[in-house]
Amino acid sequence: MSSITRQLVALACDVTYSKLPQTTIAATKRAILDALGCAIAAIGCEPAQIAGRVLPKGAADVTIIGERGRGS
Repeated sequence: MSSITRQLVALACDVTYSKLPQTTIAATKRAILDALGCAIAAIGCEPAQIAGRVLPKGAADVTIIGERGRGS
């Protein structure tokens, strides 16, 4: 493992919720809610229907918002 990789791993392992600035927590919450809102708004639109048709069916590792089936 390279030195930079070790540094990144050490940094990632040191992150805890209590160490995060409130602005980071608020921005993360906003981004998650925005992504969910976009996914919900896209239910039934043509690109989402196309993606649902071409999604590999099988392992059932993921759920698809607005679809009954699961995909890999």
